[in-house]
Amino acid sequence: MKHLITVIRVFVALVFIASGLVKANDPLGLSYKMQEFFEVWGFTTLHFTTLPA
Repeated sequence: MKHLITVIRVFVALVFIASGLVKANDPLGLSYKMQEFFEVWGFTTLHFTTLPA
């Protein structure tokens, strides 16, 4: 059982690392997504934190 949990933990860690690398590779696309999230959640004052698009 401990080995299964370790494998799952490593898998989840690799998924998060891969996700971070993909987002770092496309900063403009990430800024568009951040703007969308800010609009949906009503944080319109945080638009200055995204890259100018």
